[in-house]
Amino acid sequence: MAGGAEVWSGSGVFPELREELVLTDPQSRLPTRWRLPAGFYPGDKRPPLSYHTRPDRWCLEPPWCYLSCAARGQEFVLDLDAYPELTDWLTGLLRTGSPTEN
Repeated sequence: MAGGAEVWSGSGVFPELREELVLTDPQSRLPTRWRLPAGFYPGDKRPPLSYHTRPDRWCLEPPWCYLSCAARGQEFVLDLDAYPELTDWLTGLLRTGSPTEN
């Protein structure tokens, strides 16, 4: 996590699939249309999620942002030093399978 606050080694799985673990927009028929917390939006000269540099892939509608995902896969990189407001959300998701609200 940003600033070295927590480190998890290796890979893992969530024990069960739950709605809050699915990034696909529930209103979309396309699995490549994601609904993410608005904090993921790459404004203010922050680097976007890897492979998603085209602005037309992003739409900001707080409290969400929507992303038309690249076809490369489902493993992307986000520089959390540029997105510190997402640290609690991601930590909660990884620790318990439920996002933590700020």
